[in-house]
Amino acid sequence: MPAHDDGPSDSLTAQGRRTRAALVEAAETVFARRGYARARIGDVTDEAGVSVGTFYSYFTSKEAIFADVAAAYRHRLRTGLADAPDGGDAPGGGGAPAIRDLNLRYLDVFAENPRLWRVMEEAALSMPELRPAVAGCRREFTDAALAVVARASGAVPDAALTALALTAMSEQCAVQWFTGDPPPPGARADAAGRLTEMWARMLGIGEPA
Repeated sequence: MPAHDDGPSDSLTAQGRRTRAALVEAAETVFARRGYARARIGDVTDEAGVSVGTFYSYFTSKEAIFADVAAAYRHRLRTGLADAPDGGDAPGGGGAPAIRDLNLRYLDVFAENPRLWRVMEEAALSMPELRPAVAGCRREFTDAALAVVARASGAVPDAALTALALTAMSEQCAVQWFTGDPPPPGARADAAGRLTEMWARMLGIGEPA
């Protein structure tokens, strides 16, 4: 997992980078399991199998490692959405196939650790200093959606606002669908199809076949 952009990872040894990455991975697991407020640094070090002193060799606080967890999540989103087609210059570009592909890629990342996003969002709501990190994650999906929305054949008066509304809908649907009981096989594909229908209606581009 990548370290937070402001972290000192460039100056670490290979072993140091592995230890830091293990702490971030452990923090992600602990935050998803216990929630941000209830998670303790000792929980993270126990999960990573290192001492509390080792933690403080890499991070100054729980807030600092949260920023790295958010940065790692953002990196996964950016990577997962990077090759999503936006419809190109084809007639009707940005149509249902591109919408479905984008939503499926988003759901694939979300489903890797369904509870993590809810925990991150709740932490940002209660602690303003954490909001920029979470907002950066959300921006990855919104920016990818904007490319699709901008090419939609329907009349979209404000592409940026429309992309924000559509991704917010997909995000909240993902939270409702995937953070409870384990979803059945094929749930992500089904969810992507349902979201595609809703996006297509809102964009006025015709429903998918």
